[in-house]
Amino acid sequence: SGGKIIGQWVFTLKWFYLNPKYNHHDSIEVLDDHTIRGWFPLLDNNMDVGNNGAIELWFRWDYDEAYDHVRLGTEPKKEKTLTALQQLTENSDETQLRLGNLNNVKEMLRTFPILLNVRRIVL
Repeated sequence: SGGKIIGQWVFTLKWFYLNPKYNHHDSIEVLDDHTIRGWFPLLDNNMDVGNNGAIELWFRWDYDEAYDHVRLGTEPKKEKTLTALQQLTENSDETQLRLGNLNNVKEMLRTFPILLNVRRIVL
């Protein structure tokens, strides 16, 4: 109780997989086997790089499908083959689920206070 953070380090698995150099680091080495090694500055209470020191980390990730199925008690999925039309339909259904209530989405877009003119989005 009453302790003070001397430093913290945060790195999401998303960026570890997509772009492991997208983080605060003093030095970093990314190897082909998904290993990252480097010195990372510790962040303060506001998640800003300050004078909190640094930590040396060396880690890697692997996905072991067999282990995952044993842990979850499931059988490996068999790849299903879908026609192009079936894939489009599946994507449409997923998009519909993400949107939720379409009337609410339309109302939100109609009353949104900012007009956006977007020419390109890359995900």
